[in-house]
Amino acid sequence: MKKTVSLIMSLVLMICLFAGVSGSALAAPTITKDPGGETVSELGTAMFVSRADNASEITWYLVAPRGVSYEAEQVTDLFPSMAVVGQGTQTLTLYTIPTGFTGWKAECHFKDANGEEVISKQAEVTISTTLPPAPTVTQAPEKAWLLYGQRITLSVYANPPAGNTIKYQWYATETNDPATATLIPDATTPEYTPPEKDGTVYYCVALRSVNDTNVSTLTFTPLVPVTYSSEPEVPDHVHTYSDMWENDEIYHWHVCTGCGEIADRATHSYTWTETVKPTSRKQGERVGVCSVCGYETTQVVPAQTSERSSSGKGLLVALLVLVIAMLAAGAYYYVRYYRTGTPFNVSDITKSISGRSGRNRGRTSSAGRHSGAQPPAEDDFIDSDDSQDDIF
Repeated sequence: MKKTVSLIMSLVLMICLFAGVSGSALAAPTITKDPGGETVSELGTAMFVSRADNASEITWYLVAPRGVSYEAEQVTDLFPSMAVVGQGTQTLTLYTIPTGFTGWKAECHFKDANGEEVISKQAEVTISTTLPPAPTVTQAPEKAWLLYGQRITLSVYANPPAGNTIKYQWYATETNDPATATLIPDATTPEYTPPEKDGTVYYCVALRSVNDTNVSTLTFTPLVPVTYSSEPEVPDHVHTYSDMWENDEIYHWHVCTGCGEIADRATHSYTWTETVKPTSRKQGERVGVCSVCGYETTQVVPAQTSERSSSGKGLLVALLVLVIAMLAAGAYYYVRYYRTGTPFNVSDITKSISGRSGRNRGRTSSAGRHSGAQPPAEDDFIDSDDSQDDIF
């Protein structure tokens, strides 16, 4: 019995010791730095830095003024002009921030391997219209490949806004990621000479406009690599493009004979020649030749449906109607004057055209049809049973 109790006590002690060790190994993240608020000019840059011990996962969130939270990169759907860099790292950088972003806040979430999470304090973004514009960089630093013992001085050239001066600060990182760049102490001039260091180090410089009352938002140059090596640099590939054009139905281009890269890609510029003239009943055809690469294509020209053809048909119909009208008029006057023996009178034609003649035409008696007969009386056109409305 005593042995059993002793064994149980040993197991409990071992479990407690293991739990204590595990608990210390899986301690919750502890925040050592909260991000600070940023006041920037419109389309300026804001940088937030936050750190925590025992963190295995870092996620930045941006919180709208009404409290809605978004993962940092999602805000580019709401503000397309913005660029977000540094998600998953201790440094989040927002570029080209629009005026509508004022009042948003940044916060950093840290998780340990066990999934326990802590959240940093929020840092607010303020867009100020009183800040001077950021400097305009006219020439950024250039990359370098150096043999041991050589030195190079990196330089940046920029124009300050009127009435402002420029402040400089150089940064360095061993990875090609601006979010990992750290400040180089005392490197605050337009020039910087990197120390000799084995391998590649990336450098950039931050610039601000400064006047008597305000400081602009930061402007960063791109990261440039400076490499120290015992071997000379292998030259970059120099493209050699063929003189012959490659093409398809839409584009033409040149191809590098060394690597196959495409250059000078553009749409065809055709000169057209009509080879088959279209008619009102038949389609035509034209041939196009690209004046740049010589690519040839053929197109159908639709059959003509010109106004001249339509007007010709209209004229023919009008003439036909006129002829029929003249024939009808001739037949009428033949019956009226020749067959009935009625003396021809021009005024009768005028009255007929104006619609006033022919009102009393009716049935003609058989006697009136003989040669020399007199015109029937008006009453002869009306039967005794006819009403006035039945007169032809």
